[in-house]
Amino acid sequence: MDGDDDDVAVTGSSLGDAHPMSSTSTKQLNRKCYPPDRMVRGLVLLPLLFTTLAVTAADAARGAALYRSKTCVSCHAADGSGSTPAGKSLKARDLRSDDVQSQTDDALATIIAGGRNKMPSFRKMLSESDVADLVAHIRSLKK
Repeated sequence: MDGDDDDVAVTGSSLGDAHPMSSTSTKQLNRKCYPPDRMVRGLVLLPLLFTTLAVTAADAARGAALYRSKTCVSCHAADGSGSTPAGKSLKARDLRSDDVQSQTDDALATIIAGGRNKMPSFRKMLSESDVADLVAHIRSLKK
């Protein structure tokens, strides 16, 4: 190595001989490459990402069932558009809109639990978990 800061010398790996970076010869790597330990950390986090997505899908499915059973559809419509007669007269928000979708999960949960304007509070009817599931369902309605 000539002291050039753009190169990194790799002289082996703690990951074992099966790993492509385990060579005993020195390899020159561009700094944009990830060192083996960072690649392993990424691989460890990958299943967590899929677990999170799976939980979100399950939450959204439970939220959809709650949405249909807890009178949400009577104002917001099955598709979240707010296009029912009651929704139109109450000026129910289109849950698919950018305005609603840009709100944080906490803001949506606060509105569901506490109500807003003509929307009543559902705090006594829904658990915190139910509210979180409804928020997941609202997210799934995005245009």
